[in-house]
Amino acid sequence: MPKHDPPGDDAALLELERELMELDRAIRAAEENREAIDYALFDRRDELMARIFTTPAAGLAGLAVQARAYLSEREVEFADSQGEGRSTSRTWAPCWPMAS
Repeated sequence: MPKHDPPGDDAALLELERELMELDRAIRAAEENREAIDYALFDRRDELMARIFTTPAAGLAGLAVQARAYLSEREVEFADSQGEGRSTSRTWAPCWPMAS
């Protein structure tokens, strides 16, 4: 059962973002190595995103986490609407800048 986050818990939001980043790295590594990606990873990613958006932010750090998560979800939609192709699927977009 998921832990209930108290209202305005920026620390919880930062922890959720850290977990999301680790998950995104695992998905990206499997994708780059052309390995099968367990769909449970995408389910967990969706769960983390939902918790990020339902946990109220207390300050700027929490709002920044929510903004980055929102923008990462809209990045693929924007690229598709502009006719820019992406090599990743529509269900996955990292929520932080990827190192080259």
